[in-house]
Amino acid sequence: AWILTTGLNNGVSKLVGEGISQYRLLRRHPKDVVCIGLTMWGSINEKTRIDLKKASQTGSSDEASKWQIRDDVQEDKETLDPHHTHCILFDSGSLSGYLSDFQRSSFVQHVCDDKNSHACKGGIFDNMNFQQRLIEL
Repeated sequence: AWILTTGLNNGVSKLVGEGISQYRLLRRHPKDVVCIGLTMWGSINEKTRIDLKKASQTGSSDEASKWQIRDDVQEDKETLDPHHTHCILFDSGSLSGYLSDFQRSSFVQHVCDDKNSHACKGGIFDNMNFQQRLIEL
């Protein structure tokens, strides 16, 4: 199953991430549940953006990037929840704002329309699709 949240480290998204993390620790097949955070690049704080840039360039988080921004800097932005299995960041070029329902539903529609996805009947939803491969948007 896929669970989609904002991927941010607060509120319901944080609680869902923590719950999925605990579930994955206690179950025999922990990779059956995927928790994907969908958020805007500009909605996360500068320290997180620097850490992600360094990690993408070197393959691992660089300690030097943590020194570029003081720990006491108060930003009106979020960090990513570390308990999500995946995170997709959308970049509109703006350093503010949150993901709109249109962007989120476009992503879900793209996954549902993909011919390599599988449908599962029953449960809460009549037709729920699951994707087996990564999607590049």
